[in-house]
Amino acid sequence: MVGPVSEAQKWALVEGALALVSPSPWEAFALVVAEAWSAGIPVLVNAGCAATVEHCRRSGGGLSFAGFGEFEAEVDRLSRDEQLRERLGAHGRAYVDRWFRWPRVIDRYATFVESVVAAA
Repeated sequence: MVGPVSEAQKWALVEGALALVSPSPWEAFALVVAEAWSAGIPVLVNAGCAATVEHCRRSGGGLSFAGFGEFEAEVDRLSRDEQLRERLGAHGRAYVDRWFRWPRVIDRYATFVESVVAAA
């Protein structure tokens, strides 16, 4: 699907997906990756995008591809292996729960602000 969708439609699409593909090599952090992980959905990211590759590495929640051949191989792998999808999705969800839920984000932001104030 291309273009804007409603929140309800977005979540229905994410929750019904086998995996989410983030093909962009130019993401700082793709919110849609975290949203997919929130739903327990694994991700497939462009190997040229250091940020999303690093989040996949840290979380264990996704795979990467460099070029069409690798993309095709990983899509086939994800399509055929339900246990892999479930494992990647569970790891991604645990990563989001640990680092990106509001209480954790607020705590990290407060620590950052306190360190700036202390340094001033």
